Amino acid sequence: MTPEQEKAIRRRKMHEDRVAGWFGIFEILFPGAQRPGDPYISNVDPRVPMRAVHDFIELVELEGPSRIVAMIAHPLFGEVHPENIRLLLGELLEDALPTVLEELRREQQDLGESRARLRPAL
Repeated sequence: MTPEQEKAIRRRKMHEDRVAGWFGIFEILFPGAQRPGDPYISNVDPRVPMRAVHDFIELVELEGPSRIVAMIAHPLFGEVHPENIRLLLGELLEDALPTVLEELRREQQDLGESRARLRPAL
């Protein structure tokens, strides 16, 4: 979010109903984007959010370690990046990231199973 978007969100009408308020924020954050038909996730095909989560996880697995190493290395080591330290940070992240993602997948699966048990049988 840009500082201008944050200001626009803070300046918007506070007495709008929730749906109008949600769409107002959406239009500020995503100018020119096609508005969804409904702001409530309960009205969305449940596969859509899961696909987005899956795509995000794939992106993090592919690009996460190198981007995080670059972000960590610069403040720690300045412009001079000792290659052995960068390699070590990269190896640590490559080892840790799959474990973290697997834990998130497991928690997401457990949550889905819990929700399925709570749904009334039709």
